[in-house]
Amino acid sequence: MNNQYELSEHSARLATIGRDMMTFSEDYGKTTSLGSLTDSQLTTLNRLTQVGGMLTKIGVLFGPREQDISRADRELIAKFHKKTLDI
Repeated sequence: MNNQYELSEHSARLATIGRDMMTFSEDYGKTTSLGSLTDSQLTTLNRLTQVGGMLTKIGVLFGPREQDISRADRELIAKFHKKTLDI
């Protein structure tokens, strides 16, 4: 039985995806020179971090709701989850 202090399974899965997105963005520079990336590619990495952070807070008190995720952010999440995101 969930109470207000426990995350639902759905929120926990979203948080896991969010942490994966943030880790990918952070570790990307360890294998690839960030100096060689275009502004568009850097923007994608920054969005991964921002949207990933949002996903880790869904379901917590005063956190964002799923309705707060924009269509563009949902597409980014889907591409990342399906491993079709092109940086």
